[in-house]
Amino acid sequence: MTILTTPFSFLLQIVLYVFITVQTAASPLFDISLGTAINQPGKVNISQQGFSDLTFTTPFESRGFTAPVYYSLRGGWQFSECAIELEMIHHKLYATDLPNEVQHFEITHGLNGVFVNRACPAQGYFSNIPLLKNSLIRIGIGGALANPYTIVRDQKWFENGGITAPILNESGYHLTGPFMQVGLQKIGPLGLSIETKWMGGWVNVPVVDGTASFWHQSLHFLVGISLR
Repeated sequence: MTILTTPFSFLLQIVLYVFITVQTAASPLFDISLGTAINQPGKVNISQQGFSDLTFTTPFESRGFTAPVYYSLRGGWQFSECAIELEMIHHKLYATDLPNEVQHFEITHGLNGVFVNRACPAQGYFSNIPLLKNSLIRIGIGGALANPYTIVRDQKWFENGGITAPILNESGYHLTGPFMQVGLQKIGPLGLSIETKWMGGWVNVPVVDGTASFWHQSLHFLVGISLR
């Protein structure tokens, strides 16, 4: 059997074919935005070894312009009508009303949503609304990398945040989800972009000797530059 007929070679040929097809049929795109979000209060359940489960509802703030700031990075390929994108949203959650057993609860070095998106012209769906000219409707699915900082029953979960923090590691980022987003983006002169989106998904993060989990959804507002 020659190398050209092995399963690996066959898969490699498919990947190369798709890459060459994309290169010739589409143009690259890149968006960068800053923003903030309004969050639905979360019903948090904490399961901790040696204790009864603790359930409470707390409001969450995003504080998008407080370091580390909220941002969105998006890249991909623009085809004749729609675009395929990969996006990361650096979202943050600060719990503001906690029971006595929980001294601190935040996910501020990132509830980092990672999405594969499809973005298409909004006028293709709402042709009778002139305001939607040069606008995109976006749908994305994915997950999130969460970096929590919690103190539950006086036990602090170790936090190591920032771009140097390890991924999928006890002292860094933890995979959670699934997540989904639906958004509307308007692109103006010089690529100026304004965008709003709904994001929702399941959050499950560690605490000392246990986990904290809750359903999260939020409404986001972004301003940035779109190059496409």
